[in-house]
Amino acid sequence: MDRDENNLDLHSFFKGLTIVELSSVLAGPLVGSFFAELGARVVKIENKQRGGDPTRNWKLPSESKDSPISAYYVSANIGKESLMLDLGETDDRNIFNQLISEARVVISNLNDTSSTKLKIDFSSLKKINPHIIYAQLYAFDYGEDTPGYDVVMQAECGYIGMCGSPDKPAKIPVAMIDILAAEQMKNGILMALIRQSVSNKAIKINVSLFKSGISALINQAANYLMEGYEPERMGTMHPNIAPYGDLFECSDKKWIILAIGSDEQFNTFAQLMKFTIKDQEHFSKNANRVEERQKLNGIIQNKINDYTSTELCFILNYNRIPHGQVKSLKEVFNHVLAESMIMKRLMYNTEVSSVSTLSFTLTE
Repeated sequence: MDRDENNLDLHSFFKGLTIVELSSVLAGPLVGSFFAELGARVVKIENKQRGGDPTRNWKLPSESKDSPISAYYVSANIGKESLMLDLGETDDRNIFNQLISEARVVISNLNDTSSTKLKIDFSSLKKINPHIIYAQLYAFDYGEDTPGYDVVMQAECGYIGMCGSPDKPAKIPVAMIDILAAEQMKNGILMALIRQSVSNKAIKINVSLFKSGISALINQAANYLMEGYEPERMGTMHPNIAPYGDLFECSDKKWIILAIGSDEQFNTFAQLMKFTIKDQEHFSKNANRVEERQKLNGIIQNKINDYTSTELCFILNYNRIPHGQVKSLKEVFNHVLAESMIMKRLMYNTEVSSVSTLSFTLTE
């Protein structure tokens, strides 16, 4: 980095921006968290009659039943103000309307029927604030009232069908479709803020969970659309490259995953692992490695049996062979970079921890 470059203070970047959050669970709240961490005032409106965001009660068996929040709730709500309101009550409604008049952005995952009934839809709120940016999350198509949760979308968008072993599908163990939809909504809000620099009109942003999931299929979508290829459930393995995503157990019972993406990398790896000349020549091209993956992996496993994970990773690192150690979360957060992403805050007089939504810096 140029020594003359200055890192901008991201945590005050959106100071003065007020966001009203009418969303619960994960996708919408993650968007609010992002802007809160960037310095915006984010006011989360929770349904007083229902006890607030349902994730307050999504607790691990080890969590206190008496706590008003859960670790899951913390993961998407650090840095916000929370207001328990009943919009059917006059006083609460007045508080809400005042907030809307001061806000720049509204985030909602309520369906159109509920929003219209409560008069918190785009048309109603832009009468209070004619410059409002209104971001709304839908399950499938815009305007539909079909409910949608991440696991439903992982199934409907093909992710569960592709994950797991041949005998049983599996879900991704984080709410990936919610996360993808949150990224789409962030982008929409940022674009709307830019647009309002030239036209200060109210703007509606529509985000679909389903479309967010489809947009992230990337190479799997192209494989199907161009070649009619239906991916098999291959665990961690990549359908187009080998050994990429292939897992191997070292002599100390720890696992490593290879991510060899070129013939050049493979040939270096084969030399390091002392492949026979015949095997190295036969598997020198990716097409052969993909076609005879099982045979190749048997050879690699036999070679790796002679190494501990520490020894093997040292050799692979030194020779720039892409790989990773399969780690527990305890091991992950022992890494200095992961540790630097941890945020600690006070919520309800209790210290809580979550990870930052920011993995970038800005310099000038």
